[in-house]
Amino acid sequence: MVTERDNCILVANESQLDSDSDGFGNACDLDFNGDGVVDRADAKRLKRIARSRPSIGHPDFDPRLDVNADGKLDRRDERAFRKGRKALERAERK
Repeated sequence: MVTERDNCILVANESQLDSDSDGFGNACDLDFNGDGVVDRADAKRLKRIARSRPSIGHPDFDPRLDVNADGKLDRRDERAFRKGRKALERAERK
């Protein structure tokens, strides 16, 4: 459901989690390195860290990469990243 305070209108983001406080919810804030572009560099960063499957409390856990906000980084976040990236690409074409 989209509301006035929804920080991610293209992708479901029930928790409204915004780990880097930039106004975009984690579910659609896929620019992990902050360069203003969602690209291969962001995908590679997520993939590299998700391989070790860190969860909250682990030194490698980065909440900004927890796309699905489940408290762990894994393949589910990679799938959510791909889904979110496709949604962003569709929105840009409109």
